[in-house]
Amino acid sequence: MMIDLDRFKRINDLCGHPAGDAVLCKIARAITRTVRTGDLVGRYGGEEFAIIAASTTAAQATALAERVCRAIAEVRVPVQGGQAATTASVGVVSSTERDGSSGLDLLDLADQRMYSAKQIGGNRVRAW
Repeated sequence: MMIDLDRFKRINDLCGHPAGDAVLCKIARAITRTVRTGDLVGRYGGEEFAIIAASTTAAQATALAERVCRAIAEVRVPVQGGQAATTASVGVVSSTERDGSSGLDLLDLADQRMYSAKQIGGNRVRAW
């Protein structure tokens, strides 16, 4: 699955990059606490993350993505004058859905779905 934080640039612009870094760190911890032992979590760019959940059905991956989405929405970082928070758009793909596809093809499809979630308002999961 691919995860992109919604309107994250606004945090950096309004609160400063140190606050943005603090939010990213807290989000990384929230994701790590939410996934299962053995799932791989990595930062995949500025404010994007990727999760590889092996031996997971498409339905299980979608349920995991929804838990991750909720965990991210709960993250709060104190900043001068309030709290910094964000939500996430998540795209999910399963190798069983695209049997024989390369890892890059699956990554591209997860990315497309993530942007689809973002385009319809964010703070949601898009699967098949």
